[in-house]
Amino acid sequence: MNNKRRLLASVVLIEILLVGCSQVSNISSSDPAPTGKPSVTEPIQTVNADNDPGEKDNLEEQQGELLSYTDEQINEILTAAKKAGLSKVYIPTVGLGVDDYLHSVKAGENEVNLSFIRGLITESSRELEPLHEIETTRKVQLTQTITGNWIKEKGSQEFLYFEIDGIYFSMKSAKQIDPEAYEKAVASMSVLE
Repeated sequence: MNNKRRLLASVVLIEILLVGCSQVSNISSSDPAPTGKPSVTEPIQTVNADNDPGEKDNLEEQQGELLSYTDEQINEILTAAKKAGLSKVYIPTVGLGVDDYLHSVKAGENEVNLSFIRGLITESSRELEPLHEIETTRKVQLTQTITGNWIKEKGSQEFLYFEIDGIYFSMKSAKQIDPEAYEKAVASMSVLE
């Protein structure tokens, strides 16, 4: 009899915790107040996520996980772009995968490398030449105005190559990637000013 009471008490306690936790997850105090105009951390929203919490979840699913950048990271990216001789630099406002964030920034000759934990974005004022023999290429429509190519080089993972306003991009990872997440990141690219 004593064991039954303990089991019943445990089940009731677990239910109370689960109900309480589900209530807390509906509260969001970290969402910034809408400013009316997009910033580098707020992609243009086509759905009014403020009016319906379900719409907000759907919007994040459609667009991917939003990225945020510190002032220090923004300055580092702008400095690298200037050092590389780029007239403008783009950053994604959506990550290249789950829990993505900017890890490091590096300036090279005519290019900037933005290293995220889910991949590397290279931006260049010159076309980026393949490093190895190309096995396959498939064209993809990334946005209404941006067309890209998924390129598979011999001995490496597939990567995404595209161009925006005279800036050439490659998005790649040494690990297996989620093509849909990379394509969402491209659609979120914004000029950093």
